[in-house]
Amino acid sequence: MKIKNRFTTFTAGEAEAITGVSTATQRDWRRHGFLERANDGWTRHDAHSLARLLFMRVMQEQGVGPTRSAPIAPSAALRIEWFALNRDGSIGFVKPEAGSKLDGKAPEEIKALIEHRGQPIASLIVRPTATESWLVKWADGELSLVDDLVAAVRHIPYERRGAIVAVDLQHLGEVLAERAGGPLVLVEASNE
Repeated sequence: MKIKNRFTTFTAGEAEAITGVSTATQRDWRRHGFLERANDGWTRHDAHSLARLLFMRVMQEQGVGPTRSAPIAPSAALRIEWFALNRDGSIGFVKPEAGSKLDGKAPEEIKALIEHRGQPIASLIVRPTATESWLVKWADGELSLVDDLVAAVRHIPYERRGAIVAVDLQHLGEVLAERAGGPLVLVEASNE
């Protein structure tokens, strides 16, 4: 079975509604190199780009500007995207072509066939190197990704003690999936 993914794309205005980052801020961040520029002049955002915008907005609200958040944003966005794609309804299925071996199969059957191969569907689309669910800004200003926030806080080195900012990346993934209002990715399965 061959699997192709098509990422749903969103306009800058739709991205604003989903992430809370205004189109003016998006332009400003692109102009300053914090976001990629569109090749054809029209910006379209996929799930990863939306996750990046959402993360940078949350960090800005916590006093961490784009100069500091942009370098770690791709890694955090990959995790946010992973969590978003693991939500029901975030992955849609394209109806198989007429006459193909999968013709007539319902989306649930195709999903079951893919999952039967031993991997969750989201892992066929996005593979973060790890799925840490927290980003922490320590008192010394350093940023790090952690899986177990309680253990990380319990073992803070002396120089990092003080107030921290912890961002729940899993929650941001859930917010992203919910606000998108439909599939972030369409999966097309075929027997080629």
